[in-house]
Amino acid sequence: MQAEKKPHLLLVCSTGGHLKQMYELKDFWSRYDHTWVTFPNGNGPGQLKDEKNVIWAPFPTNFPNFPNNIKNTFLALKIVFSGKYTHILSTGAGVGVPYIWLGWLFSPFLKTKTIFIDSLTRTIGMSFSMKLVYFFSHIRLTQWPNNTRLHSRLLYKGKVL
Repeated sequence: MQAEKKPHLLLVCSTGGHLKQMYELKDFWSRYDHTWVTFPNGNGPGQLKDEKNVIWAPFPTNFPNFPNNIKNTFLALKIVFSGKYTHILSTGAGVGVPYIWLGWLFSPFLKTKTIFIDSLTRTIGMSFSMKLVYFFSHIRLTQWPNNTRLHSRLLYKGKVL
């Protein structure tokens, strides 16, 4: 029987409000080994200056910037396939999508769980990023209880902020 891996979280999010929301979960993620993936701009460098493990993703990764989306996907392949991470947690936006997809797709082999928390600003419905990971993530959280009535696979456990 193989020993269970010690939890190691991969925290993936854009800078700005997405990083702020992930940082609000510090009481949770600070108990475990963790590595960040975010952008080297905005509040990222300042907010994470005391963190030991930070990987800077190419910026921007929004839809029109196809080359950076490709670079981010290859970075995600390298990081996810390292086998180091037991959980991949993202608060969005697009930077987290390939990490969630790959973590979910290869979870039978890597034993990875994926969790996507939709933005607090999504009071009705899902963000584009949530729509992209909705069927390809283990846990999908919304920060508004009414969204669980609209989408059966969304869970509400409270607000981050």
